Amino acid sequence: MVAAVLRLADEIGPDRLSTTDVARAIGLSQPAIFRCRM
Repeated sequence: MVAAVLRLADEIGPDRLSTTDVARAIGLSQPAIFRCRM
């Protein structure tokens, strides 16, 4: 997940990055990323 966040922030900009973008990038639903334990 961290790698996806960093990659997406670089690609689309940290100000435009959303949890939905991250969820799509890692193949989870948007609510599921909040249940992940890191």
